[in-house]
Amino acid sequence: MGKITIAIHSYKGGTGKTTMCANLGYLLANRGYNICIADLDFRAPSLHVFFKHRHPRAYITDYLEDKTGLNSVLLDQTKNLNITKGRLFTAFSNPNPSEITKLLSKDKKAQMKVLKKLIEMNQFLHDKFVPNIDVIFLDSSPGLMYDSINSLTIADVAILIMRGDNLDTQGSTLLLNDIYTKIDGKVYVLLNKVQKDFNIARARSKFKQDILNVIPCYCEIQNHDALIASLKLPKNHHFNNCLNDVVSKLEKEIKKR
Repeated sequence: MGKITIAIHSYKGGTGKTTMCANLGYLLANRGYNICIADLDFRAPSLHVFFKHRHPRAYITDYLEDKTGLNSVLLDQTKNLNITKGRLFTAFSNPNPSEITKLLSKDKKAQMKVLKKLIEMNQFLHDKFVPNIDVIFLDSSPGLMYDSINSLTIADVAILIMRGDNLDTQGSTLLLNDIYTKIDGKVYVLLNKVQKDFNIARARSKFKQDILNVIPCYCEIQNHDALIASLKLPKNHHFNNCLNDVVSKLEKEIKKR
């Protein structure tokens, strides 16, 4: 079985980036893969609210500052989510505002140290952690700050999530035509929360990158109480069908490794 690191990125916030990380990780674990989802969105860390088991001994931000090892950061969510085939681990970022401010104030030299620590994390999870992690999801910060670039740098696959409105499309197009052309990994586009009148054919012709799927906006998903929507929605719900289709495409990438 191959090993892969996937960065989930967006031009702006509110695209459902963290929702995708949590749900895709859950679905892949249910297919027998060992998964780790790491919250690298240091500006607005929210991965922890998707899980009932949300109080680690330490945060990934502590690891990046050499205060602790990764074993203290990782939480095993497998039993809480009744996953029977694979395993699912999470690495949460500290949501305390003072910690967020401190991390974001780091200079370029400190950010290079963070990149080194992320590379070490990637290698540890894939090769030394028990069980070895098959797929690492990096929930990156939106936009183009150092922490976003760090996530894209260490990823084998990048998924740019966008909503398809004019502002998001313009910004995402700039990312795809500039920054994303400079990274080595495979790049996908995932359209999420799109409106009913969204022109799918136009979107497919606009982007050179493969479009993983086009997912409509569902109010019932937004209203769920911060748990993984795939657990609460009917199995044949269109949202679940869309996600399972994305997971099947990602499996092909995993098997290439």
